[in-house]
Amino acid sequence: NEQRPNDDFQRNADDFVLSKSPAGVIVNEQMEVVQFRGATADWLESPHGKPSMNVLKMAKDGLALELRNALHKAKTSQKPITKEGISLQRGSWKRLVTIDVIPLLNTINTYFLIQFKNALEVPIGKKSGNGKNKKTQHEIRSQHLELELSQTREDFRIITEDQEAGHEELLSSNEELLSNSEELHSLNEELEISKEEMQSTVEELSASNQELSVLNEQLNHSQKYAEAIVTTIREALIVLDKNLLVKSANSAFYKTFGGTVKVTEGKLFYELDNGQWDIPDLRKLLERTLIEKEFYESYEVRQVFSTIGERVMLLNARKIFDEGGTEHLILLAIEDITVRRTLEDKLKKSADFLNVILDSSPLLTSVGDADGTVNYYSKSFLAYSGLSTQDGINIGLWGSIIHPSMVAEMRKSKAHSIKTGEDFRMDLLLKRHDGEYRWHSSQALAIRDNDGKIMSWVGTAIDVHVQKMFSDELEKKVKERTQELKESVSDLKHSNESLEQFAFVASHDLQEPLRKIKTFSKMLSHDFGNTLPDEGKTLLSKIFSASERMSALIQDVLDFSRVDSANNTFVETSLDSILDRVLDDFTLLIAEKKAIIKRKKLPVLDVAPQQVNQLFSNLLSNSLKFSHDDKQPVITITSRMLAPTEAAKYPSLNPEHAYCEIRLEDNGIGFEEKYAEKIFQIFQRLHSRQQYSGTGIGLALCKKIVVNHHGEIFAESKDNAGAVFHVILPVKQGQNVQ
Repeated sequence: NEQRPNDDFQRNADDFVLSKSPAGVIVNEQMEVVQFRGATADWLESPHGKPSMNVLKMAKDGLALELRNALHKAKTSQKPITKEGISLQRGSWKRLVTIDVIPLLNTINTYFLIQFKNALEVPIGKKSGNGKNKKTQHEIRSQHLELELSQTREDFRIITEDQEAGHEELLSSNEELLSNSEELHSLNEELEISKEEMQSTVEELSASNQELSVLNEQLNHSQKYAEAIVTTIREALIVLDKNLLVKSANSAFYKTFGGTVKVTEGKLFYELDNGQWDIPDLRKLLERTLIEKEFYESYEVRQVFSTIGERVMLLNARKIFDEGGTEHLILLAIEDITVRRTLEDKLKKSADFLNVILDSSPLLTSVGDADGTVNYYSKSFLAYSGLSTQDGINIGLWGSIIHPSMVAEMRKSKAHSIKTGEDFRMDLLLKRHDGEYRWHSSQALAIRDNDGKIMSWVGTAIDVHVQKMFSDELEKKVKERTQELKESVSDLKHSNESLEQFAFVASHDLQEPLRKIKTFSKMLSHDFGNTLPDEGKTLLSKIFSASERMSALIQDVLDFSRVDSANNTFVETSLDSILDRVLDDFTLLIAEKKAIIKRKKLPVLDVAPQQVNQLFSNLLSNSLKFSHDDKQPVITITSRMLAPTEAAKYPSLNPEHAYCEIRLEDNGIGFEEKYAEKIFQIFQRLHSRQQYSGTGIGLALCKKIVVNHHGEIFAESKDNAGAVFHVILPVKQGQNVQ
């Protein structure tokens, strides 16, 4: 395997220097000094002018050329190069220097170690006292010069070869440049196209930059929004660092537990408020949050706090990172659930109490979840079925005791109730533990939360076997009785038709002798009236008066019988137009009584016009008849629409329909309140015939007309204080009238 280069040049240099101790420097490929190895002042010095770390510029006179040649050879051959006998003058002394240039091969970049050694140092200009020594020095000097000359020749030869090789490379490069010129021209055209594409890209980048700017603003807004939420949230929040020191807390924390930012932030969480949070289990939870788990939820703590007393707190811990994303933090949310826990405890007690009640109740009770799966049966249910709770849950107690013929219908009704939330109600035959099926009235009601979502179902069943048997028997008898009533109604209908025919025929047959009595009475009075004695005239007057009353009575009876048999064709009619015709008929009587008629606009209703004409005529006649002799009659006719709540007061009216009240008030003699209902009965009179004429049928006919219109009529009065008649009629006929 190829060994990966190591760029630790310092270590390589140190390893080499351990074996050789001369001073030197390490330079890079640009001849810049990257490290000094020992004292190099004898060979290198800072250049004049602009500072430079180039080793060739720092080399002393006489050393730079040799150093450049050595570095060139070492770079070319990648082998250590040694230069010896380099003459270097210092003051009155001249010394010979040896240079070693060593390439550092096991590195990523190219580095060279340069070492300097002084070989010999002699004074300049001093004569030796010994001729032999002088000769020796000259020889040594000559040898060094020859050596330097030989090295210089070798250097020039190498440089010449390098220059020739470089010249060939230049020629080759020139040819390549010529061929590349054409390629560059082509590339230039491509670059022009790329330039246009780059401009388009720049525009897109500009748009993207604007979008990023908008997103950055949104991010800043979201950050401020999140900070605002943390500040205003009701739950206490606190942020801890990896050492569980408090970094920050929201206002809810200080509001709940007291303290200030100054005494809280930077303090160990367990030391807050005299160590109230120093809970061993909580310590373990927070430590595991940092090391093992990202978050913990719903850790409950019951603790006595100095500021708020005993509380139940619910803690949620989550590991987060700081803004730089480097430091692990813990966000701890603290919720006060004391009230909720108290309510849950009370609810549990209530549930236990309810279970006791259900178990002691004779009702067969079961409780299921939102989808109807039963998870509880009362003791009475289990006793009735003879099964245990677990058996009931495993096999479905309801399905196992319901009569097979009812199972499909029960399941269909149950599915409908679960889907719609409507109450389940059904009579079922349930099998007792001894095998007998008994009727039970069963129902299931949905229990909902505050949002109306179904949480569970409560089902009950009560034994109604005896009542069911009695009801079936009663229903049988009712059907028999209903059939008998239908037959009776049919007989009564035929009887009424016969009576109507009889009344019609009788009234016409009675009219003929009455007309003869009246005719002969008139002829007798006209022809022989003057010859009759006073007693005869009185008898003749009584005969004529009795015949008139009999004629009126027969006409009233005929009208009364026709109300039921008449064609009840209701049409939309203006009551004002009917009242106008009635008042026109009473013009002479109103003038005779000098009566004042006050009226307001009446509505348009669905009525039988002829019957309502009879109704107004009878009521107006009644008010004029029973007026004071010494007081001018005043009759007021008004109307108003009834509110639904007012209509609901009358059993015969349907409050869902619209009704109008016509009110006729007079200032006549009135009547006692106890006769308010009697006056509407047929042939009932409150006064003698000598005092007030009449047949006793008029108001009874009014009652019959109003009932025929599906309405209501009643009167209010006090003796000698006038009377008020109230007529309530529906605005539209053809409605479902109660």
